[in-house]
Amino acid sequence: MPEYIEFPQENIDKALALARSPFEGVDLQSADMLTPEAVAQAGPAAVSAGCVALRSEGKKVCLKVPFAGNICVPVDLPDGTFAEACVDICTRFGVPTGACVVVRAAGKQVWRQCFGWC
Repeated sequence: MPEYIEFPQENIDKALALARSPFEGVDLQSADMLTPEAVAQAGPAAVSAGCVALRSEGKKVCLKVPFAGNICVPVDLPDGTFAEACVDICTRFGVPTGACVVVRAAGKQVWRQCFGWC
């Protein structure tokens, strides 16, 4: 059974709070949300929730991705290679809609995928 590396919940919580902050006290159902300024601010946003260190095993790395669950992704790296996975939380109006993950090894991107609506 693979070991799924988790992103720190504290980082995820901070990213979500940051994404929600422009909409605090805003009535999202009001006609004011239809102004060009409001529509521009309400577009999709991706907020970094940090990175974790991991090691490849069996030409894959396994992660617990926020809002997507446990995933193992293929990487063309020798077993035991140290890598880094970073996650961005995708939001609309400050509401989480998905996550994008990038895996890097030796400073090079080896995999990227988004889950949900990003």
